[in-house]
Amino acid sequence: MTENYRQLSFMRLDVGEVNFLVDPKSGFNDSTLYETLQHYCDPEYLSEHALDVRFCGGRGQTMLFTLGPKDIGALYGPVRDFALEAAKSEQPLQTTFHLCLRFYRRGGLIGKVLTTGFWRWSKTAQRARAEFELTSQLYAEGFPVPRPLLAREGFNHCFVTNALVMEQLPHTQNLAEILAQRALTPEEIILVARTLARFFKAGVYHSDLNIRNILLTDDSSGCYLIDFDKCSRGKLSQDLVTQMLARLERSFTKEQELKEYEEERLNVPAIMTLVRAQVAASVKHLPQGKWQQVRTLLNTVQAKLSALRARGPWHKQ
Repeated sequence: MTENYRQLSFMRLDVGEVNFLVDPKSGFNDSTLYETLQHYCDPEYLSEHALDVRFCGGRGQTMLFTLGPKDIGALYGPVRDFALEAAKSEQPLQTTFHLCLRFYRRGGLIGKVLTTGFWRWSKTAQRARAEFELTSQLYAEGFPVPRPLLAREGFNHCFVTNALVMEQLPHTQNLAEILAQRALTPEEIILVARTLARFFKAGVYHSDLNIRNILLTDDSSGCYLIDFDKCSRGKLSQDLVTQMLARLERSFTKEQELKEYEEERLNVPAIMTLVRAQVAASVKHLPQGKWQQVRTLLNTVQAKLSALRARGPWHKQ
């Protein structure tokens, strides 16, 4: 997967070892200064230099901001004269770049003590790297995901801190935002289902499939999937697909109960019936999961015992 990113490493006395993963098309290289890369992961710096800064997500872990050509540096390639490029290509000058900085914070009781530090020997400590690698691969293969630009992981004593910079997806709304305005159309539901099926067929397991991680374009012609933290790619089982769709259904139900939507606005059974039908039509011949195999075995044993009882001498005619 290394062809989808490059790694630049630094050793700093104040923060320890720091690795930056960058888009291979960026203009960053081994001569790039630590401070240059760190600016994109520094909320204080961005609050002073970026525009339209706002925070969202659970525990304020996502920072949305806008940079101009002078501040974008080499994030999109070698430092360029955007005005000259626009004039040569006769294309409109891109004057703003909408980006997203995501922090990885701990939840629960331990999150009250260790806000951003993850035990460095844990399998899931390098969460920014894992999400960057997976999303970079999907983006390179043409999947509808946001473009990852830079990831940062810092090793300090026993803990790892993580951050990830991605493009925002302009002119999109997540399903919860759309439902706050109107009901989803059957065409939109089918588009969502077919998009999910495309990821499922590629073996992508999404650990948090909910209505806020599914985005539709304003003209309902495109559908995106976001937030690949703690997600993976491999061989999916039918059980895993069933679990993901059940999680999606719970998020619809939770939204309905929270906002008290009428059935005309949000009919969860009808939506999920259509989604499951579309997914089932596209995603076929998946292996059974372990629990499904156990259930199948138990059903087989039960059927054989029933047949034996029916043929036994104790069976009453």
